[in-house]
Amino acid sequence: MKKIASFVAIVTVALLIGSGFYVAVASGSFGSVMIQEKKSPFGFDQTVSTIKENVKANNWVIPKQYDFQKTLKKHGQGDVGRIAVFKLCQPEIAGKVLAEDGNKFISVMMPCSVSVYEKEDGNTYVASLNVGVMGKLMGNDISSVFARVADENKRILAFLN
Repeated sequence: MKKIASFVAIVTVALLIGSGFYVAVASGSFGSVMIQEKKSPFGFDQTVSTIKENVKANNWVIPKQYDFQKTLKKHGQGDVGRIAVFKLCQPEIAGKVLAEDGNKFISVMMPCSVSVYEKEDGNTYVASLNVGVMGKLMGNDISSVFARVADENKRILAFLN
């Protein structure tokens, strides 16, 4: 009887998650589920500085930073405005995840990206992947790793709340 009740509970949860996923995709709001955008209380330069400070304070590193405005201008494109993209990495977490052959496919999403940009309204915004949701979709041991990354990213970006 316990097995049947557990099975029913699992199927119910799976159906609810699946339904929610379908509604998000069908309504076009899936992007807002997977990518979080928040208005910064600071201007562009202060937002960039705050992220860099918080990354260091939380024992993460920024192995790469991109300046999309500069890069696109260099390649003959129009001025898209100030956009900085940071690749954030926590070496301990990355090392543990990538040590397993079955997890190497996750490298396509590593390091975590955080984008800082200005919009026409004059405000600065920060966008990041919703790693917690992504982890839940992946399941198995990746779910717990992504949950930890999500918690640490929340601390790094706490100034946005």
